[in-house]
Amino acid sequence: MSDSQSTDSLPVRQRGSDLLLPDESRTARERLMWGAVLVLLTLIAYSPVLKAGFIWDDDRYVTHNRMLRDAEGLKRIWTEKGATPQYYPLVHTMFWGEYHLWGLNPIGYHLVNVLLHAGGGVMLWLVLRRLRVPGAWLAAAIFLLHPIQVESVAWITERKNVLAGLLFFSSIWAYLRFTPIDDDDNQLSWRWYLPALALFVGALFSKTIACSMPAVMVLVLWWKRKFSWKQVAALLPFCAIGLYMAMGTSAMERNVVGAGGEEWALTPIQRILIAGRASCFYVEKLFWPAGLTFIYPRWLIDPAQVWQFVFPAAVVVVIVAFGVLAWRRRGPLVAVLYFLGTLVPALGFFDVYPMRYSFVADHFQYLSGIGLVVLVVALAGCCWPSHARRTAMGVGGLLLLILGVLTWRQTHIYADVKTLWRDTLAKNPAAWIASYNLGLEMLDESDALAADARSIHADDPERAGEYLSESRRAMTEALNLFRQTVQHKPDHARAHAAIGDVLRKQGDLQGALAELNRSIWLNPEGMEVYNLRGLVHQAMGQTEDAIADFRRAIETYEIVIRRIESKGQQYALNPKSRPDLIYRMNLGRALADVGRLDEAQEVFSQVITIRSTEAAAYFERGKVNGRLGKVKQALADFLKVTELRPDDPDGYTFLGWALLDAGQGGMAEPVFIRALQLNANNPKAMAGLRRARELLAVESLFKAASNRPTTKAGQQ
Repeated sequence: MSDSQSTDSLPVRQRGSDLLLPDESRTARERLMWGAVLVLLTLIAYSPVLKAGFIWDDDRYVTHNRMLRDAEGLKRIWTEKGATPQYYPLVHTMFWGEYHLWGLNPIGYHLVNVLLHAGGGVMLWLVLRRLRVPGAWLAAAIFLLHPIQVESVAWITERKNVLAGLLFFSSIWAYLRFTPIDDDDNQLSWRWYLPALALFVGALFSKTIACSMPAVMVLVLWWKRKFSWKQVAALLPFCAIGLYMAMGTSAMERNVVGAGGEEWALTPIQRILIAGRASCFYVEKLFWPAGLTFIYPRWLIDPAQVWQFVFPAAVVVVIVAFGVLAWRRRGPLVAVLYFLGTLVPALGFFDVYPMRYSFVADHFQYLSGIGLVVLVVALAGCCWPSHARRTAMGVGGLLLLILGVLTWRQTHIYADVKTLWRDTLAKNPAAWIASYNLGLEMLDESDALAADARSIHADDPERAGEYLSESRRAMTEALNLFRQTVQHKPDHARAHAAIGDVLRKQGDLQGALAELNRSIWLNPEGMEVYNLRGLVHQAMGQTEDAIADFRRAIETYEIVIRRIESKGQQYALNPKSRPDLIYRMNLGRALADVGRLDEAQEVFSQVITIRSTEAAAYFERGKVNGRLGKVKQALADFLKVTELRPDDPDGYTFLGWALLDAGQGGMAEPVFIRALQLNANNPKAMAGLRRARELLAVESLFKAASNRPTTKAGQQ
């Protein structure tokens, strides 16, 4: 057989591809049926995610993404880099539409992810069919059902992957309609060129990993022996657009997302070692998907350890071996180069934020793994005996069943954020990012339980005690998790601050102060840490130190905000979350505690200027105005509190006392009655009501005395 007649270009039936499932389907009805089977299998395997919630990073992309709220946000998604965590406008546009369809119900977002994944698998099947790859349907089914894909599908944030995958394969399919790949067809079909280009741009607007598409087409054309300068010229616009988008994404990762610092300070040799080991890691997980986890351990890369060079050497040996084989059959080399080429952005040569905690992640090889899957399936299709079709179908079906079950099981760890982090720590105890984030979740749970206990204490003391016990348990677990974090990452400033916060709540003020000082030493711009240290100083009676800390927290907040704005990180600015208001409120209370009332009044007024609906600021300013003798101003402030918080007994109580100070006992009585209706066990309101009624009684006596008739002098 001559080189031009190699098995790379033989028709499908001559190579036994029909042994591995339905690639012999020729009619549109058959293709539709088998495509529907792919979708159905995907829906079954991923059915558990329809009950899942939001997890890590979903807040930045969906739940707290203010760009999804209105038309102005939609405009900024496309026109303003930094309005969203990454410039993937097509992804955020889909989220925008979904938000306006079903709000923050996670089932809708999960279902769309699953359907996009299924659609990508169908388009992959059509691409492989057009390329006459043996076992195309089986390869596409493996792509859909392989458990390594779960991270991309079950994680709403990774809409980037599934949407880019669908458009990536669709663009390749359209380009294969544009360019001839059969020996008897040498005419370019230009009506498919612009659709291919548009789909490619859409894929880039979803995730720039799709920039490898023109390189993939070069490999395909070389494989099919259709490579020509005309074909290269047609791909030049794809290359230019892809390179431009890739450079933009790299710049955003470095300057906006934050992929810079000690974790990314790697030498060229270290990056080669990372690339070699990561490539081998992905091959291992592809063919033996055991121990899949959300965060893998971050390897220690040391060029002094000779054994670490085994991995890049192995990659080179494989490429050379398949390169030698390419003299006869180019297909295997194309499959390997596709696998490695689409992995390049995630192999450590470019800085990406996840390198901070791991060099590998399942979702990095969402598009890549299919290269080796196709290679193995195609080889099996060529080598399987032609008389054993049923056996081949049985083996293929069993493989899909095993993969489907593994995927179904893997989806359960994405049920919620706590389940995800607990699973990660069970498989990777050194995952400091998991222990820290799970600690934050447990601390939030502790605070919520404590709040519930306070709200029901009067009605059900026994149940309130149970809530407090659970709150203390959750707080202890949070403390242990934060300590686990600093054990594996001693320079984690936020973890030290979290330990300090827990110790403060537990009453260990000296221990809290030591941890907070450590956090500030590691990161002098930790604005929340200054606030926490101020609370500790205040609890220790060191109010002047507390005032200095609260002021430093406010100053640091303003510095951070200016930096965020200068970098264009608008997604990080949430107008509903103004931590500086908390710092200002604490500052105002501390100033009031030491009698600096005019300064305190000014601080509370600043809070009201920033947010006119901040009831707590009116309440505190009202108390200060009362102490300053400004009765009218105090009355106005407490009246505003009752408007903003009509169910707050304290607002009515202080309003009643302000009315008493103004000499309006008659108006104060119903106010105190309202306060007692909201909280019957309110001694200050009870005392106020007694005082109001005493004043009313005195007023009645004076009125009675003034209305008594007088007698003329000397009359008896």
